[in-house]
Amino acid sequence: MFSGLEALTERPYPGRFIVIGENEAGAGVVVYGITGRSPSSQARRLILREDVQSGSLVEVEVTDPAVLNQGSPALLVYPALIAGRAVSVSNGAQTTDVAHAFDCRPLEALERAHRKWGYEPDAPNFTPRISGRLETLGLHHPDNDAFLGIIRRGAGGLAYRSFFHVPLVRGRGAFISTYDGRNTNPLVSFSGEPLVVAIPSATPAETAQHFYDAFAPREGGNDFRVSVACAYLPSAYKPEIALVNRF
Repeated sequence: MFSGLEALTERPYPGRFIVIGENEAGAGVVVYGITGRSPSSQARRLILREDVQSGSLVEVEVTDPAVLNQGSPALLVYPALIAGRAVSVSNGAQTTDVAHAFDCRPLEALERAHRKWGYEPDAPNFTPRISGRLETLGLHHPDNDAFLGIIRRGAGGLAYRSFFHVPLVRGRGAFISTYDGRNTNPLVSFSGEPLVVAIPSATPAETAQHFYDAFAPREGGNDFRVSVACAYLPSAYKPEIALVNRF
């Protein structure tokens, strides 16, 4: 049976990650996860709010303001996932730009949002910005569409933008992360195409736990996990969202 999780267990520190795909029943799925090494990165959790304009909103919130201030609050606290008819997700403030492109299909929304952003200025890692958007008109609708995007630092400090069309296949998703998963200094940016992973679970809560467990530390290793959010979109405008928080 296809799993795809083996590739994730070999990546102990992915940074932030996004998965977009479908569950076995054909519902659209978006997963957002946070891992962190520093105290400021770990002093966070995901919270769910209802936003009048946007719909359901998953935000990154501090658990210890004093510890958070040792890092960069502008890069650590942001809207991570906005769900209405479409689900927009990212590892930074660009989530709002992706979500507010109401008149755009997923690729155009990502391209428009990414034009105004570069990679994060957190030398020496220069963390990539990753984003995704899933638009669904109902189970198995032929116009359901999804894309992932990443902004990486290239030669000469230039920002390079890549976009990936996500094939919506039952029980599978496309995985992208900020880092390649190695716990190095400096960290190495994710490269290549998205990984294919399984989405076997039946509910958002099970799927969120599924990906949280995928990054459990090996014996004697550090536990970098912080939070995972999962949004299911079985039909337009009716997102179902679940969270797993370590703290």
